[in-house]
Amino acid sequence: KKRRKIKSMQFNQKKILFYIFSILLVCCLLFLLVGCKSNKINVISRDAASGTRTTFDSTIGIDGVRKDASYLNANGIILSCINRDRRAIGYVAKKSYEESRSSMKNVKSIQLDGKDADSPDYDLGHTLYLIYKIDVVEKNQTLKNFMSFVISKEAQEIIEAEKYTLPNIPTSVENFKKPTTQLTDAVIIGGSTTTEPLMQKLREKYLSLVGEKFSGKIEIQGGGSSKGINDVKSEQFQLGMSSRPLNASEKQGVEVYNLATENIVIVVNSKNP
Repeated sequence: KKRRKIKSMQFNQKKILFYIFSILLVCCLLFLLVGCKSNKINVISRDAASGTRTTFDSTIGIDGVRKDASYLNANGIILSCINRDRRAIGYVAKKSYEESRSSMKNVKSIQLDGKDADSPDYDLGHTLYLIYKIDVVEKNQTLKNFMSFVISKEAQEIIEAEKYTLPNIPTSVENFKKPTTQLTDAVIIGGSTTTEPLMQKLREKYLSLVGEKFSGKIEIQGGGSSKGINDVKSEQFQLGMSSRPLNASEKQGVEVYNLATENIVIVVNSKNP
């Protein structure tokens, strides 16, 4: 009887193990089949406040992206997501992509109509704008001096060195003249996160020429192109940044300066099937 009991227990254990193994095998097969047949691409787009998104949608000729797309508010966040997700695709400013290449190994750019972003006839690009009010510039001596630097020869050298394209400008551009008295007014520059890296470079060069003692306080924030435009109009920002053109109502009461142009790059995960 004991032998029969032992044999029966052993048989039941084998049956249980067999069932467990069968269930695991079925689960693995289903996972492989679903994984192999799934062609879903995870679309990552800029948010509605982004000038880069406005330019991308109008150039490509689409009225919004897929409803299940993820909407993010900065180029760096998009690149980070694509670096982790092998089925992701998105678009970012070319400068942001280039600066991320050493740290985000799984991100690569793809061609548009057989052309890469360095081609002279690449068709996906946008202009970077600065927005300001004339009366605010006249009242704020720090802003007035900084704007005189932005249109100077020294600033244009920075723009070209950072591999942006200069807009159509007069052939004779004056050198920057340093202030002779200390500047105390504060300036907040805000808006387009695409324009932000270039403005940081310009701010650094300006401070190196003027010196901390004479420069006044200059702070740079992001927030998106729409915020940059609206907050200049409400005077929360003294200088706004936008990576899209302003519409007719947005242009009322402000001045717009064409700072530079750059391309928009379509990016995917390098392991994208």
